[in-house]
Amino acid sequence: RPDQVFMLLACLALLACVAAAPLNIYLIPHSHCDAGWLKTFEGYYEAEVAKILPSIIDSLWQDPSLVFNWAETGYLRRWWQDASDTQKQQFHTLVSTGRIVFIGGGWVQNDESVTARSAMLEQVALGHAWLQDVFNKTPRIAWQIDPFGHSNSHALAVAEAGYDAIVLDRVGWNVKTHLGETHHLEFIWQTQPNQLSSRVFAHVLDVPLALYESPVTYDYESIPEFNPPITASNLHLRAVELMDQLRLRTLLFKRPHLLVPFGMDFRYQHASWEFGNMSLLVDVINKNYSSEFNITFATLEQYFDALNADQGDGFPVLAADTDFHPYSWTPDNENSWWTGFYFSRPCLKVLARRGDSLLHAVSSASVFAHALSPASNLTTAMQALWEARQTSAFMTHHDAITGTAKAFVVDWYTGLLNVSIAALHDAFALVSDAALRQPSASPATAHLSADPAVAVEGAVSGVGVITLYNSLSYTRVSISFAPTPCTTLSACSVIVRDASGAPVPAQVLPPRGSGNCTVAFIADLDGLAWSTYFISVVPQGTTGAAVLSTLTSCSGQPYILKNSNTALILDGACNIIAVKNLLSGVASTLSLNIQAFDSENDNAYIFRPRDTPPTPFPRTGQSATILTGPVVSSLTYALQQHAATETTNITVELRQGESAFRLHIQTPAPVPQTELSLQLASNLTSGIDFETDDNGMILLPRQHAHASQFARNVFPATEQLTLRDADGQRALAVLFAAPKGTTALNGTGYLFFHRRLLNNPGLPPCGLPEALNDTCPLSESYAVVIDTGAAVNKTRRAVQAELEHPFVQAYSAAASIQQWTASYHPTETPFAGDRLHDGIEVGTLGPAATFHDPAQSDVPDTGVYLILHRSQQADEAVPPLSPIATVDVSSLFSAAAASDVTPRDLSFVREYNAPRLAWREVLDSSSDTIESAPAREDLPPVYVLAPMQSRAFTLTLKSKQ
Repeated sequence: RPDQVFMLLACLALLACVAAAPLNIYLIPHSHCDAGWLKTFEGYYEAEVAKILPSIIDSLWQDPSLVFNWAETGYLRRWWQDASDTQKQQFHTLVSTGRIVFIGGGWVQNDESVTARSAMLEQVALGHAWLQDVFNKTPRIAWQIDPFGHSNSHALAVAEAGYDAIVLDRVGWNVKTHLGETHHLEFIWQTQPNQLSSRVFAHVLDVPLALYESPVTYDYESIPEFNPPITASNLHLRAVELMDQLRLRTLLFKRPHLLVPFGMDFRYQHASWEFGNMSLLVDVINKNYSSEFNITFATLEQYFDALNADQGDGFPVLAADTDFHPYSWTPDNENSWWTGFYFSRPCLKVLARRGDSLLHAVSSASVFAHALSPASNLTTAMQALWEARQTSAFMTHHDAITGTAKAFVVDWYTGLLNVSIAALHDAFALVSDAALRQPSASPATAHLSADPAVAVEGAVSGVGVITLYNSLSYTRVSISFAPTPCTTLSACSVIVRDASGAPVPAQVLPPRGSGNCTVAFIADLDGLAWSTYFISVVPQGTTGAAVLSTLTSCSGQPYILKNSNTALILDGACNIIAVKNLLSGVASTLSLNIQAFDSENDNAYIFRPRDTPPTPFPRTGQSATILTGPVVSSLTYALQQHAATETTNITVELRQGESAFRLHIQTPAPVPQTELSLQLASNLTSGIDFETDDNGMILLPRQHAHASQFARNVFPATEQLTLRDADGQRALAVLFAAPKGTTALNGTGYLFFHRRLLNNPGLPPCGLPEALNDTCPLSESYAVVIDTGAAVNKTRRAVQAELEHPFVQAYSAAASIQQWTASYHPTETPFAGDRLHDGIEVGTLGPAATFHDPAQSDVPDTGVYLILHRSQQADEAVPPLSPIATVDVSSLFSAAAASDVTPRDLSFVREYNAPRLAWREVLDSSSDTIESAPAREDLPPVYVLAPMQSRAFTLTLKSKQ
């Protein structure tokens, strides 16, 4: 038992007190400040953080031996707005003298389980930009002590962002115990095979139950009965008790250096209590026990510098395909597994990803708008981007995207997102107008709008204008949807034309509910480019007009629903029974079901379903509808959860040219005390093996290996779940745009997507004093690919990107195509996507100014931040990716001149490959041997990327005009 192990280690510690070099104890003063949880960000600021920072300044100003470690830049920036000039000057002095050190330094401390890697990177860049602008400081140590599990992709990002080390905490109880017993709580994390640059040094906090808090009973802002203040009468006894704890903890590490957190959530509102009491103990220990202890208040930088200078025989290497999921709070039992938050508050998760997708699009479009139209006033768009980056950063917080905050805090997050999304739509219309408007255009010409009603009205009187933007960096042909003025399908006659006036393939879809008909049309756009299409009402029978969809009901006979790539085989009741890839011939049986698992006193964090089998949603008596046409074909039917009053609507859709079929689910809130899963059952011989993505980046092998604890087999997935035949011949990939809890067994994949819980069992340390009574109706989409194992590797990322990043639209109206093109360029291709190859894609592209607080920085509009990444692992691509790929960054911009291209770390602050601490690998028979890929140096302007590597650049982009 873990408690017996620690008791044994305690006894050994007492026996091991011999006269040797003293143990170096580094007390790390810190305050963990959640950006929303039981209170909103502003609520926490006013009640706690506004007191913490002045209190810290006062204590450090009075005692030069004290230091502090600050993590959350978002809160620091908020306090800076209120701080007096004297407080700012004092804070500056403490930072410049190394007594206040920034750790982590992101806007918030981000989640690592259900957050996309791009959002994590950008929230760190936002925080680092502010720290650089205000203090000219960049954090050296990453500090991730509260996320509920730790991911491989995040560790890779930490390595590529240039940190010297990372501190982790919420590693499963059994794993943490094992690491302590084997002296492996400090290790070199090799996140990618054959890439030494992907290594980061990791330290796991050692006490499973104490987490990141002060030594037990030494938290002087907590309950005094359990944390007694130091007095003359208890000073020596409390010092001896503290040393007993420290001896025990030191035995878990190889070197005579111990990192001891001294803080907790929102501590140091009374910094004098914390420092005053602990200083008495530090003084008495150093005075009377100096042969055994050297104890000091320290920064994380001081700890890791000392450890780096005293590495002994080195540290073990953690294998490349390892992460720390799922997280367990207690020793292995059914109450342990924090796998419920993977799908808590799914409406918030969906909205957050939609916001990030739109931010991604508007950010890159703004870069080109500045270059194409440098005289345009884009101030409101830049402000919208700055605000949206803050919102995105807040959503990465480990109590935001996870769905583990109180309901009113979730409402606050939701409000932020809705405001941000609306502002970004307006910003997109503004920057698209600037990018496409001709200099000769009349000032009276109507501007592009975010309101689709403008195009609907234009389609009646002349032409409705739909301007599309492809936010991905490669050419794609995709189906777009636009509103029409028609209210009935049979009477709807519209035509969709491209900029030359030629009709494009289009199909009219019937209204949904009381709305208007929609037209689906095929659009072809280069990467990071605009193209405009024109819709108008025409007489019935007009050549090239959009085809009306055909609607039929189930006939009782088998039916095949297909496009050019995929066929779905239906039985007489319109149930899907099989799927076939028409290009490769790969096929499988397939059934789709939604199931309800009964909750066993779960909460926002923990998933603990009852042992009873899940209950499938039965079909309603409503007949299924089959829709067919040249662009889109679909099957729509209704299900109803037992005891529910509303139906769940399922649409299975095939779009022309796509290599996947899509699945759209609209469901009301679950019945109380149930948790919903989408089940896809196939005849693939996958056994217990499956794959999930890791923050949308790395793909990790998983196993459903614990038959008696179902929840332990559930893993987070941000974008995809893949099943394979045992021989690898067939593979089935399920793609999605919002995170899920996933598992698979014997050819059946389970995607957990919604939950509603009325009990609040209060299992420690969940600390959320309310039930997860989530009544949000959910609407989201999936895509499913079946093919050979090698072909699925090639297509699944592109299919997921198509799902997450549809073409973005802006709208206008004109009397005719000719009138509109007299004022606007119908197309604009400012990016040379054909210069990217070997899996290189654009990750982040945005105006540098939108990462910087306008109150603290004046970054030129021509400054640009760019991140390129290779989107596939070396063994994932077909044929396998080469060890290196090259790109000439300056040649990527066809409509503007790129200059001052400078490689940076992933937060855009440090120089690329800036010196950082080197860590020695232990050389013994149990250590993995890591061989580096062949080295090749950058030859600017040509830069090198290895598989899965990301490279960041700052550059200047100016118009060629």
